[in-house]
Amino acid sequence: MKNIGMYAFLILVTFISVFPLYWMVSASTNKSVDVSKGVLSFGSHLGENLKNLLANQDVWAALVNSFKYAILLTIVSMVICSLAGYGFEIYHDKAKDAVMGVILLAMMVPFITILVPLFQMVAKMKMLNSTLGFILPTISTPFLIMMFRQSARSFPRDIIEAARLDGLSEIRIFFQMFIPTMKSTYAAAMTITFMNAWNSYMWPKVIMTQSESMTMPMVVANLTEGYVTETDGDTSVVLDTNLTPELIEEGFVREIISKIQTMRKEAGFEVMDKIHVYAKDNQRIMDIMENHRDEIMSEVLAEEITLNETDGYVKEWSINKENVVLGVTRK
Repeated sequence: MKNIGMYAFLILVTFISVFPLYWMVSASTNKSVDVSKGVLSFGSHLGENLKNLLANQDVWAALVNSFKYAILLTIVSMVICSLAGYGFEIYHDKAKDAVMGVILLAMMVPFITILVPLFQMVAKMKMLNSTLGFILPTISTPFLIMMFRQSARSFPRDIIEAARLDGLSEIRIFFQMFIPTMKSTYAAAMTITFMNAWNSYMWPKVIMTQSESMTMPMVVANLTEGYVTETDGDTSVVLDTNLTPELIEEGFVREIISKIQTMRKEAGFEVMDKIHVYAKDNQRIMDIMENHRDEIMSEVLAEEITLNETDGYVKEWSINKENVVLGVTRK
């Protein structure tokens, strides 16, 4: 009976551990509405979901970035932290224990408290959207230094003395004697560092401002945005809140019309005066004005829109961070 109870407990724990993975796989084959309802069976929308994912998110670039950042951080971190841990244990100094205590106290400082100063430093050094900007804050951690120091305590001192007698330098002793002997420690430290770098979200979210620099956690976070789900009893409604290119362009049109109407008032035109609109110095704005020429002319009572030149009352505007020069004249 004792074994039956133990096996039942292990089966229950295994089920709890595996269930989220099962739900993740089954959810990828269902629509958002079905996932919101808690449907656990496999659906037939895997291909459609993958197509939409690849169309809306640059998954492959994010995957490459995550591997690149995580691998580089792991390699550099192993060298620096193991050298520090080795030095703290092998070499004698009266203040080394006090310094180690200060380093360990740094583990108690939440990362969020140093996020803003770190960002300002990285921005001033012009390392935003760069690999170096990603790895610098976590290139050396108190936990890994402590881990390698504890590992170095089990490293035989006789090997170090024998190597020194044979003429090996301290660097060669470290790389040729210490590292091969401590493979298990390095394996554990590499696993921890790689997983932490791969799952890192807050720091990349702050410094990676370009879509080309996004990591996989940032892409996954984006998947939770763009829709709102409301459930009432057996009825679920999913509202898509993504801004499509058409909606963004319509927003530009509304802003352009608003700016022209403001210029009409500033130029002293009467409400029913017909005008001539000009625009230059921004190809995107001019393309939008060309695509929506009739709509803009109707809204602002314009008889004509001329691009790449200005006349009359001229003013420079910033429309959704796009600078453009607009002009209006009375017909």
